[in-house]
Amino acid sequence: MLRSIVLALSVVGLATPVAAATVSITCGSVGAEQTLCREAVKDWEAATGHEVQVVAPPTSTSDQLALYQQMLNSGSGDID
Repeated sequence: MLRSIVLALSVVGLATPVAAATVSITCGSVGAEQTLCREAVKDWEAATGHEVQVVAPPTSTSDQLALYQQMLNSGSGDID
């Protein structure tokens, strides 16, 4: 039993920390939706140590759709 505990602690000690990543997202462009998104981003960043880049989408839903379709078709990695 003691041998298992020592082995487990050794493995944990050898584990390397994961480097923080930057994630790009888009969420509501106006009003309460944008406010809630930014608050959630701050909470998530604090909890995970990762950084979030919030990309402002166009305000028109038609323009948003066109942008997202273009990004998907091109294989763009601008937004995760």
